[in-house]
Amino acid sequence: MSHEIESEFVSDWGNEASQCQNCTSFLVENEQCFCAESKTLVPPQGHCNFFQSLD
Repeated sequence: MSHEIESEFVSDWGNEASQCQNCTSFLVENEQCFCAESKTLVPPQGHCNFFQSLD
């Protein structure tokens, strides 16, 4: 799903429960962390306001 409004991204988020690595859009390809939502490389400990929990 593409969003016309840009997300507010933080590269080092203190709340582990809502870091990129726990989001439905987080993928690891060729040992690189990728966000399917923003279509960019991201750090696993990042966070944005499009976060959707795996749980």
